[in-house]
Amino acid sequence: MRYPIVFLHLAFLLFLAGCDDGPGPDGEDPLEVVWTYQTEGAIRTTPMRIGGYIFFGSDDGTVYCLDEEDGSLEWAFPTGGPVRSDVENFIVSYVYFGSDSGRVFCVDTWTGVARWFYDAGDPVRTTPCYSTTGLVYFADTAGNVHCVQAGDGADVWTAQVPAGVESDPWVDAERVYFGCDDGCVYALDAATGAEVWSYATGGPVTAPMLKLMDRIIVGSGDGFLYSLNPEDGALVWRYDAGSPIQGAACPRYGADAVFVGTDDGLVVCVDLDGAFLSEFDSGAAVTGAPDGYGAVYAVVFGNHDGRLFQVDDGVQDWRFEVGDSPIQASPANFGDMIFVGADDGCMYRLDPTGE
Repeated sequence: MRYPIVFLHLAFLLFLAGCDDGPGPDGEDPLEVVWTYQTEGAIRTTPMRIGGYIFFGSDDGTVYCLDEEDGSLEWAFPTGGPVRSDVENFIVSYVYFGSDSGRVFCVDTWTGVARWFYDAGDPVRTTPCYSTTGLVYFADTAGNVHCVQAGDGADVWTAQVPAGVESDPWVDAERVYFGCDDGCVYALDAATGAEVWSYATGGPVTAPMLKLMDRIIVGSGDGFLYSLNPEDGALVWRYDAGSPIQGAACPRYGADAVFVGTDDGLVVCVDLDGAFLSEFDSGAAVTGAPDGYGAVYAVVFGNHDGRLFQVDDGVQDWRFEVGDSPIQASPANFGDMIFVGADDGCMYRLDPTGE
């Protein structure tokens, strides 16, 4: 009589294991791997999509442009150092990105030919940020904040802060906002670079800035998510997420709440008053921003176990094992297709199967 019981017990365990590996109905995978593209270094940047092409940087020192349909290479641009800056596009004809070589590049979107470069002198890991005045803002790991002309890369001003900057800036009509390794959030005058205010958190601020509904929202290495008044830097609220936050906060559909990932594997959702709404434990660090798409509350994100998740209101819709290496950047989620890079050096296109 023991053998049937043991058999049933083992069958149940196998069923649970199957559920863990494939969360789709009847064991179906929720995503299909359409193509992969192998680079020679970890990919820790979030891909950008323009006109049927995908743009991203790799630690092999190259920025790539791939055809989104089949993953074929359109062009590759060598930068001279690992690329941790996302590729940005302000004017359709040109893309902008930084490199650990200390340079920021403006490159023709369709040919990959450089229009200009600016030599900051130290690694630039922040994503260039554009203002409607035709200026581009970025910072380097030595604590220099730069403002240049978008058209030709001509220097406008350079400001100095006490430590390195790896936090992507946010700029509005008057100010540029960013975090610093000294634990402070800074606001500088966008026209002159003069400091307007600073706010001290309890740990390095490497997460990108988000300005939402007249709030600056950013996570810190001290494990708190902060909401600051952009006018004077006054604290509106802070939420204890429990462990360091490295990725950007992502607005929930309707801009009434934000999602953020933590080093202990949580994705937390809080409303714009800082009140807890939901959380999901992915089991490994989440250092990229969750990414929603369209008029839905669900967000997609990767973790350091190499898994991709879709979570809605703290409940898992699905998960998918992309590979054995960490996913450290945010995926680019377009609903009918998802692009994500990993530390194995691969860029993946994954399409939902509809299961």
